[in-house]
Amino acid sequence: SSPVWTWTLQKMELQTRSQDLILVLDTNILLSHLAYIKNIRSHGLADEVSFPVILIPWVVLQELDFLKRGKDLSGSVAHLAIPAISYIYNTLKNREPRLWGQSMQQAAESSYGLKGENNDDRVLQCCLQYQNLYPECALILCTNDKNLCSKAFLCGVKAFSKRDLESEAKKFKHSNLPLQNFKPSTTPHTSHQASLAVFENKALRTREAEEKTKRDVSREVCELEDCLRDVLSDVLEVEMKAVYDDLWLEVVYRKPPWSLLDVLQCLKKHWIAVFGQVIQRKKLQLVLNLINFFQSRKTVDCLATLDALQEAKELVQAFGTRSSRVPCALSVIDSIFNKLQ
Repeated sequence: SSPVWTWTLQKMELQTRSQDLILVLDTNILLSHLAYIKNIRSHGLADEVSFPVILIPWVVLQELDFLKRGKDLSGSVAHLAIPAISYIYNTLKNREPRLWGQSMQQAAESSYGLKGENNDDRVLQCCLQYQNLYPECALILCTNDKNLCSKAFLCGVKAFSKRDLESEAKKFKHSNLPLQNFKPSTTPHTSHQASLAVFENKALRTREAEEKTKRDVSREVCELEDCLRDVLSDVLEVEMKAVYDDLWLEVVYRKPPWSLLDVLQCLKKHWIAVFGQVIQRKKLQLVLNLINFFQSRKTVDCLATLDALQEAKELVQAFGTRSSRVPCALSVIDSIFNKLQ
């Protein structure tokens, strides 16, 4: 490693032995509350209750560099970024104590099980890295980003907004407690890797259960389709012959062999002249609903399939005296219904 880098590490290690607290700053704090940060370095937290080490993550330096050019889409904040950059530069150049910066080399090493998919995650990686480097110190992330605070809590990192940090510091001043009490008093709400694994396993089990349900429903729908085709094609042929005798094949809307949809379309087409004469005409709606069901993508939806089963049963029961196959069909429909409940 370079002499400067070695010197910096040694100086940081020496300084931390007498420090209670490392305060990590997010970009939004440097932009909106630079005067507050300067005051902390000069006068400590809550009027000299403690003089924390202020730590700037590498990714924050990168964000400031980007923002000073005024290229952010939400409107230029260059007038806020430039003073923050100047302050950090002058403080580091003068090697003033209690202001550190995470190096590019450190940032490249700090994965801690996180992929660092966005800048918030990289700030959090910096916090975890310094918690590991200086376990004897309390560490606080100061950010006005609520979602980053939530991520920090889940990873066992204390995080406060600027307002909350002021409030907490005043509490410690009045209680005379050491700043070490800023350290997380319990284990993280959940470890990042463990919670991620639990979430992924639960999601995987959920997907597998959903896929199994779809396969089960699809299999039962196929059985229902075969059952209805068998019983309704018999009804179709019997009733068409009764009305048209030997001419029925010339008249029927679709010629056999039939699929279930063919049969249902024939029932619909000949309803007024034939089938509406032997059962209630309003039962046509059942035929229309079944056509819609078997033509749609709802055939893997359990609730939609249960509704279709009820309508299929009602239609078949209506033709109870018209085909010898009705009792068997009703038994099959009941069996399918019980399997899907």
